[in-house]
Amino acid sequence: DPKDESSLSGVGCDLAKFIGFVVGCGDVSSDGVVGINGGDVDGLISVADLVTKTFGWSHVLSEGNDVSCGGSNCKKLFRLTLNNDNNFGLWLRKNIYTRRSKLKRVPMFILNSCAKVKKAFFDGYYLACGSGHTSKIREYVGFTADSQPLSLGLTFLFKSFSNQTIRSNVEYDGKNRCYITTFGNESVRGGRRLIKKLR
Repeated sequence: DPKDESSLSGVGCDLAKFIGFVVGCGDVSSDGVVGINGGDVDGLISVADLVTKTFGWSHVLSEGNDVSCGGSNCKKLFRLTLNNDNNFGLWLRKNIYTRRSKLKRVPMFILNSCAKVKKAFFDGYYLACGSGHTSKIREYVGFTADSQPLSLGLTFLFKSFSNQTIRSNVEYDGKNRCYITTFGNESVRGGRRLIKKLR
């Protein structure tokens, strides 16, 4: 459990991508058990492998229609539960949920990380809750989020590595809010298209 979590160093892209997926389509229980949900078994195992191979953890896969998932890509068919170290789970839980309302958020150490780690986290979330790579023109189409802190954090991350235009809307379903963000083509300034490349 790092002391200064706002500027945590040494977070690799694999861990960042895994955490992004957990924020998008997973959860951490009050006793530190990490689980991810989705309709693609191979995809879930691939995401889990980002950390299980590094830390030597195993996982349990279960099937059921009662799995909750915030992403439009999830078919709510499978749940993968990690046999992870509980200290890791409790640390992760503290960082991906807001303190009082327990809404999902982008961890502070991700917001303060380098561009590659920010993109890895975003890609993990996008894999869980993105609109899919359905456009031949745009690399990213958009995403949905169920909390304002999460939506704002993801937008901040996206702006750090992409020049695509951003448009956000809020939809209401009774007492629930859904934050919908869509991406357009890359912005044009001074007649030249700006392209950021990660090195």
